[in-house]
Amino acid sequence: MNHAGRLALTLRALGSVWLAATLGYLGLSLFVLAPVLPVFASAIPGGPVANVDGWQNVWNLWWFHRAVTAGQNPFFTDLLFHPTGVTLATQTFNSSNGLLALPITALFGPIAGYNAAVLLSFVLAGVGGFALTLHVTRQPVAAFVAGCIFAFAPFHMTKVWDGQLELAAVQWLPLYALFLLRAAAPEGAWRDVVLAGASLALIGYTSWYYFFFAGIASLFMAALWLPHRAGPRALGGAALRLAAAAGLAALLLAPLLPPLLRGALGQSDPAPGMALLADRSANLLDFWLPSNLHPLWGEAAQVLGEGWHPYIAAWNVALGLTPLLLALAALCLDPGAAWRWVALGVAAGVLALGPTLQIGPWRTGIPLPYAALAALPGGNLAHRPSHFVVISVVALAVLSGLGLRALMDRAGPGWRAWLPLVTLLAIGLEFLPPRWPLWSPVVHPYYATLASAPGALLVLPPPMEDSQALLAQMRHQRPILGGFLARTPPYDPPYAPGVRELWAPRADQPLLTATLEEGRAVLRYYGISHIVVERSRLEAGAERALEVVIVELLPDASPEYADETLRVYATPDGPVLPFAFIRSGWYPPEREGDRVWSWMAGTGEIILVNPTAAPLPVTLDFSVASYRRPRELALDLDGASLVRVTVRPAEMRMALRLLVLPGAHRMTARAPVEPEAASSARPISVVFSALDARWGK
Repeated sequence: MNHAGRLALTLRALGSVWLAATLGYLGLSLFVLAPVLPVFASAIPGGPVANVDGWQNVWNLWWFHRAVTAGQNPFFTDLLFHPTGVTLATQTFNSSNGLLALPITALFGPIAGYNAAVLLSFVLAGVGGFALTLHVTRQPVAAFVAGCIFAFAPFHMTKVWDGQLELAAVQWLPLYALFLLRAAAPEGAWRDVVLAGASLALIGYTSWYYFFFAGIASLFMAALWLPHRAGPRALGGAALRLAAAAGLAALLLAPLLPPLLRGALGQSDPAPGMALLADRSANLLDFWLPSNLHPLWGEAAQVLGEGWHPYIAAWNVALGLTPLLLALAALCLDPGAAWRWVALGVAAGVLALGPTLQIGPWRTGIPLPYAALAALPGGNLAHRPSHFVVISVVALAVLSGLGLRALMDRAGPGWRAWLPLVTLLAIGLEFLPPRWPLWSPVVHPYYATLASAPGALLVLPPPMEDSQALLAQMRHQRPILGGFLARTPPYDPPYAPGVRELWAPRADQPLLTATLEEGRAVLRYYGISHIVVERSRLEAGAERALEVVIVELLPDASPEYADETLRVYATPDGPVLPFAFIRSGWYPPEREGDRVWSWMAGTGEIILVNPTAAPLPVTLDFSVASYRRPRELALDLDGASLVRVTVRPAEMRMALRLLVLPGAHRMTARAPVEPEAASSARPISVVFSALDARWGK
């Protein structure tokens, strides 16, 4: 046979290997998701968290399809947090899944798109793990087993169980590792650079957690793999190719970078405290537990894990006994090939442990490297350290392939064929899928009748704690105030009169009060056409308090629709009026007789809204006093200085006269707090009382 013939035969054999592996992963994935197949377009699988987060991801797919087919920017929606809208760039939007499932979403709806994305996450994770391990081991059977370990790992299964589609899409991580290794090799081609950059960008379009973790893992891999390259020229070339891959990823992620950089600098999502990071970290014993989703012994693991993680459900980072034994075999039998992967897996595992070491019920207080990592720019976008274990799972899959290859090489002819099968059976027993609960959407049919009307909906209870309002929105397709997102953006309407009383009917009256007519004017200003009360979702006793507010706010209104679970009110027409309200930085009001006052922290905000087309004068009257000692009070309007005044502990009266341009404006008050109180539960600076806004005077 000539050279061309041998090449053709090799390519056909290679193609058969890839096809067989892909079909194998597809078959196993269909088995794992067998209960979902009969309800593929009408229900989603998962535990209780999936009944919240899963529907949010169904909405993500619905919005992605709606935006793309309408020629809109999918990374910004005007349907949530009306009237300003909100960027989805720093949310758990996972647009890569939106694109992957787009044909299914278009043909069969977003629920089918969601289930297709889940199915593909298993299949493609297997293919990705197979590709990476095949590159390392050159052994297809061992690589297939490694792909199974990665695809059906407890961590991946838990993300599907919790309905967190952006975290279930683990498939791009091993592909990125593969192309990164190939790009860094002395014979690395620029094709591999492009593929590495594109893979890293796909990770960014999937999950900022994984993007952050992949960036840190890239540094580890460069430190582990580059030094052994022969000569400074080879090392320099590899470093250049890796830098080019990172630059390409940044270029491909350009549409998301501005909001991402704002988030990284803490402007949109402040960094969590170390106590919260510790709650979201892995426990040292978690790695050795069996999966808490296992249908046979998962309940026992759940009892143990809950004792160590009383504040969070997403703690399952089990690695599996079989993969760990295979990794040990790799380290013992083929240390030259295994040690770098061991180092990468251990480093990622240490980072998954969070800022301090926890062993079972004991919080040792021993500091760990994640404490420093969390302080880096961007660390606030990845504040779930336990998820770092996904990098350990990538390394563990490769080590499992290396270990199986080493065992097969040393096994006798009879065992060489049986060893992979026995290993697969052991993994199958250890990684048995859970008994999937199935969730169908529950949406009141009246929402469909609201689809043709203009204006926004004010949904009660406020749609900030679960995804029920997102389910309803897919039916009525109208903008809503608020919304359910992973990172709630700064948002003014909940503080405005009218909206404030409806969203928190039992709350105390704030320092700056408003008339009922001003409250009705606020509803008109925000373009709210209907108030929707989901009675079945209100807390006990809340409906009566809400009815009192609605009767006062809309005295002539009767429900446009009412039954045992839903009431819908149309908001009345009327004049537009200017209004003002305090927003953030103020402690709850205190009262003595007719006197009401509120302490301010270091910064307090007052929003002034002129809904007319012409400038309007307003006079702000208030009394102010400082805490303990004189302090400088600075008042700004939209960032421009208004006044600086020294405030003393004795109360003083002030009147501030302004000309307010059309639209909403932010007045900011600033005063220094006590240095020793800056980190206390209630740092205070000055106290305001008798605050009043008089328009047109």
